[in-house]
Amino acid sequence: MDESKIDLTERLRREGRWAEASKFKDETVKKLRKEGLKRAEAGEQAWRKMAEAYPPLPAAEPIPETAAEDEQATDLAEDELTQLVCDAAEAEVERWQEKYCRFRPGRGPLSRPVGAGSAVARWGARCNTAGLVPRVGEMGDR
Repeated sequence: MDESKIDLTERLRREGRWAEASKFKDETVKKLRKEGLKRAEAGEQAWRKMAEAYPPLPAAEPIPETAAEDEQATDLAEDELTQLVCDAAEAEVERWQEKYCRFRPGRGPLSRPVGAGSAVARWGARCNTAGLVPRVGEMGDR
């Protein structure tokens, strides 16, 4: 057996043939045990027979240039989709800030002390970097 048991198992899993090969090995062990082999000997022979019965699949053929171009186009489409989702998320954040925060021109980040349990204290950290503070009446006190 050229491969170790773990390498053989991992290869067959990657190839999607592990369930079938495992069943083959188990049946082989049962057959060899009925023939009088000890458990360890039957197990080793079953692994060898499984490796012979399930050799590596042939290597994939090289991808033609047109397929590579299609893949590049797909990658570009995925990048554009990702950018579209990110832009939509940023727009949603901006809408939320406009609704729940007000800009304090000339005052910079929130600097006045506020009680730890107030809405301003809870949301202040999110709005603090842009000089924004939540409107307490709209956020509600908890």
